[in-house]
Amino acid sequence: MKWILAIYDIPASTVLKWEQRVNRFLRSWLGAGHTLSKICLFSRDSPVALPIDSLVDTWKVEKCRLQQSYKCSPDDFIRSVAPKVRSGRVWNAEEVLEEAERDLVCESMLGMVQPGKRAGIGFGEWKKPWEKMNTEERKKAAIERVQENLNKERVVEYGSLELQSGWARWREDVLALDLSWNSLFKMGDSMVGFILRAVYGTLVTPSLAAKWDEAEDGMCKLCRTERGTLQHILSGCKVALEQGRYTWRHDKVLNQIQSQVAYHLDKRVNNPKRSVSLQSSTIGFVSAGAKVKGPPKCQNRSGMGILTEARDWVLLADVNGKLKFPSEVTTTRLRPDLIIYSTSTKRIVWWELTCPSEERISAAHELKLDRYSGLQVECQENGWSCYNMAVEVGARGVVAESLIKAAAAIGMRGRARKKLVRDVGMEACHCSKWLYWLCGKKEWERRDIEIRGEKIHVEIRNTWRKETRGDKKHVEIRNTWRKETRGDKKDVEKRNTWRKETRGDKKHVEK
Repeated sequence: MKWILAIYDIPASTVLKWEQRVNRFLRSWLGAGHTLSKICLFSRDSPVALPIDSLVDTWKVEKCRLQQSYKCSPDDFIRSVAPKVRSGRVWNAEEVLEEAERDLVCESMLGMVQPGKRAGIGFGEWKKPWEKMNTEERKKAAIERVQENLNKERVVEYGSLELQSGWARWREDVLALDLSWNSLFKMGDSMVGFILRAVYGTLVTPSLAAKWDEAEDGMCKLCRTERGTLQHILSGCKVALEQGRYTWRHDKVLNQIQSQVAYHLDKRVNNPKRSVSLQSSTIGFVSAGAKVKGPPKCQNRSGMGILTEARDWVLLADVNGKLKFPSEVTTTRLRPDLIIYSTSTKRIVWWELTCPSEERISAAHELKLDRYSGLQVECQENGWSCYNMAVEVGARGVVAESLIKAAAAIGMRGRARKKLVRDVGMEACHCSKWLYWLCGKKEWERRDIEIRGEKIHVEIRNTWRKETRGDKKHVEIRNTWRKETRGDKKDVEKRNTWRKETRGDKKHVEK
């Protein structure tokens, strides 16, 4: 498709019509709603950036690439003719390409600067100056700058979308979700559609429905005292808090974290073959003119962060309010959600989990740290090294940076850390989806069942499945109905008698 857009003289108006038609099918397939703006659909800065490109932007980039091939052609005749790519009167490929190259030249003259940051010289990513690039590097850098400029034009338009660009206010506090093609097909249409609608604010809520429906008052269906916004439904309703809806989501997310941290402790940290010696963190001096030796190919992977010095770590989780703070550390009524401690090193680590709305992630983080600061002082006075950590998982399924920092502190890295972030985010999003679907139902039913000897709470969705598929009474009725239709004991006798009479039993045969 890129080659076709480059070599054929397709006007911009035709490409725009194609994109409008394609976007209509994309919104329907993703379940994002027909009102979702194309600015958000193709955004690269969003926490739920999709792996799709705008057809118009692709057409512009390919036209610039074609113009660049004419300009940098090895053929002297083509360079002397200097052909121009026809791209219409509204947009000119040659001017856009020259602007991108001019930006690169200006950056090379300006050098590395630190605007708005109190950083030293050399801080940040180093880029090769324009005058030191060869021809191929210049061509690649110019095309990348064209794409960057197109993205900046889209960023400028975020201010025109008050509702759908609300994520820009909390984007720096969270991690981007992994929405690759593999992840999209694994999550399914329902989950993908809910994530996109929740982040971009296109979910139908009472407050949003009141804008076009006069009969709707816009109030929350549960408390009837606050506006029924998405933020209120997912994390701010007092009635939902009293009924335990938010506690159910919190416990589900905590179970996911506890299972993966427990696996990390059992298989890696408490492994008897692992070395407990600390790795050397010294920096070797390199004399002038000497070559720096690269890191060894087989690096030491025994370092587990603050858990490196012991192999007797114990994990406790506050699932269903059953956690008791270790008495050998101190006596307190506070119950952090996750505790990891070692008696040999007298070191304790705890995580306090919060599932707030993404708008309150920063405030919730500071609030939880202050809540357990007194407990941290008590543990330190008793001779224990204490690490107070607060982790946040957004109500929309977007994970805060505090979780990945806390996981790195206990030695989780690579695939294990990515899996933790992905699974925890999907668990929170799955629970929030049911909270949204049931926000108009005032009853919230919870049942206790035993799985592997442990009582856990079953959400209303599983209760609904049991009632539709058959609980104990329903199973009896269904089986009775099957017996009556297929034949109970008397019916079986009558049917067998009829078969004997028609086929002939002994008496009938004699007759």
